[in-house]
Amino acid sequence: MRFFSKFFCLLFCLSMCPLVSADTPSEIQYLLHFIGQTDCVFIRNGDNHNAKEALEHIQKKHKHFKKKIRTAEDFIKYSATGSLISKKPYHVDCPQKNRQPSAQWLLIELAQFRKNQDTTDPESY
Repeated sequence: MRFFSKFFCLLFCLSMCPLVSADTPSEIQYLLHFIGQTDCVFIRNGDNHNAKEALEHIQKKHKHFKKKIRTAEDFIKYSATGSLISKKPYHVDCPQKNRQPSAQWLLIELAQFRKNQDTTDPESY
């Protein structure tokens, strides 16, 4: 009897926890790689930052918010969207493109990554 009560308690607890998609870690790793390899300039609180500086900052925020992040969209929201202190959104300036919010830039890249994954995944056929 004691086993069953612990078992059902565990099942209940697991059902209440938000689940992380199996694809989330690879999507986040892809986005981090994408940020670190870009030619774009990151604008954070009015200051320009290169890809290496942006990546370091976003990795720190990712580590800070790790428990809240369940999806790649959560990663973007918590780690790469804007300043917690000033509440100013982050932007990116990319060659031959208009300045855009970093969240929009990363969401577009995430969608492209997922689209490419769908077309290269043999199980999707």
